[in-house]
Amino acid sequence: MSRRDQWMRRLVFGVALILVGVGAFWAGRVTLTPAERVEVAAPDRVTTQVTEATIGRSLTFMVSVTQPFQSVATNSLEGVVTEVAANGTVESGDALFTVAGQRVTAIEGQIPLWRPLAFDVHGDIPAIRGDDVKQVQEALAAWGFSTPTDGRFAHATHLAVRAWQTATDQPVTGEIPLGTVLAIPTLPATVRMGDQLVVGDKVSGGEHAVFALVGDPEFALVLGTDQANLIPDGAAVDVRSGDFTWPALVTDRTLDENSMMVLSLTAPDGGLVCGEDCATLAGTEHSTLMSTVHVVPQESGPGVPVAAIRTNPQGEAFVESSTGTQIPVTVRTSGDGIALVEGVDIGTEILVVGNAAGAVSDATVSDAPIPDATMPDDEPPTPSTGEGEPGGEGE
Repeated sequence: MSRRDQWMRRLVFGVALILVGVGAFWAGRVTLTPAERVEVAAPDRVTTQVTEATIGRSLTFMVSVTQPFQSVATNSLEGVVTEVAANGTVESGDALFTVAGQRVTAIEGQIPLWRPLAFDVHGDIPAIRGDDVKQVQEALAAWGFSTPTDGRFAHATHLAVRAWQTATDQPVTGEIPLGTVLAIPTLPATVRMGDQLVVGDKVSGGEHAVFALVGDPEFALVLGTDQANLIPDGAAVDVRSGDFTWPALVTDRTLDENSMMVLSLTAPDGGLVCGEDCATLAGTEHSTLMSTVHVVPQESGPGVPVAAIRTNPQGEAFVESSTGTQIPVTVRTSGDGIALVEGVDIGTEILVVGNAAGAVSDATVSDAPIPDATMPDDEPPTPSTGEGEPGGEGE
């Protein structure tokens, strides 16, 4: 190949390299240039009205109710149990249970009925006397059956017993067999029936038949340590029992043998939580009731977004009206981004973000002093539900 041909080939090759470089540069310019950003401008001013707001926090927990019971009457009958009264309130004259067709009735009295009571219509046997007889006579008289209350089981008492037996569909004998009437120290009373009194089972006598409440019921929140730490001392609690809602306060806390925190409850006046309605509680040693615990007491008043509260160079809190007027406020409490304040009227238009038209502010936004009652944005852990560790979800 001649020198001229070699030169021409080199020239063509060089031009090709230049063209490839130029193309690569242009492709890089086209594909690697960042896309042009599209920005949306935030609004310059955001305003809102002061509104009536309520701030507070409550949790739902189970309240443990403990009632001390003791045996107050013993069964003296033998046979198959056919009826047993429900646990709860018993009054004089109520049927407690039935054994082999014999109804057992409650009367008020301190002395156990320890013998059968009867009257010899022929007059051969002297009338039975004693305080146990007087207890029966007083009960008959209270039920409306005429009889003396002298402690002597004579003819008039015999007739009163017959009238009572007729009225209550019992065998009419005029006698009171041993075990068919049981004396309970105080009536009406909250009672529970003995565990051995089961319909269909046979009893032989001597079983503890009736247990009565002998002390005041105790109310407490039994919680794990983490749950208990959510509740301040003195917190208000609403305890619900059927149609009743009883106010209570957390008054004490102790650690039990299971490392559970026991928060004792009393009525606001220091008395029983159930007040005069304790007889409506279940007739068992242990029961549970639903309750609402007010972790942060509810408060109402003018409410503003926390972001709308500003402070001046002197550290004084204020909100700014939509026209630029600074309105001094006092922060009462806050939670969930809302603050309750004093010093501004409901309905006032205030600035949340930005400055009033034509105004320049040197205030600090969202730097108002917040009271200790301020709740964090994060919800507390959801308490677990269970008899060992009662709890429930926040409201």
